[in-house]
Amino acid sequence: MGIEDVLQPMETVKFRTRTRLSCSKKFYSVFVTTNRIILYANKGRILKSRDIISERIEAIHSVEYREKGFIFKKSKIILQGGISLEINGFTDEVRPLFEFMQNVISNAPRNDRQISKTV
Repeated sequence: MGIEDVLQPMETVKFRTRTRLSCSKKFYSVFVTTNRIILYANKGRILKSRDIISERIEAIHSVEYREKGFIFKKSKIILQGGISLEINGFTDEVRPLFEFMQNVISNAPRNDRQISKTV
């Protein structure tokens, strides 16, 4: 069971995180495809199952980024859409995701989007 089983026809992965990030106290690999953002995790060793959170990119209307810490910098992205996603992790992993999402959302055809960054 891999991410390929979750993708729709003609949907390709444009960005993925190198490590797993935290969302709702669980850890996920984050994928941004041509149509959606997907948080994906395989669970279990013997009884295998998948945990998937998915949101269409067109439905996301705001992206917020926050950074804290001095030595061990942690970051957070809050995506507001049909559902609210709060994704946490180390800055080295979260900042590229924010920058990619910022680019994807600003290029999507909608005018009511908000993008904010707090450092």
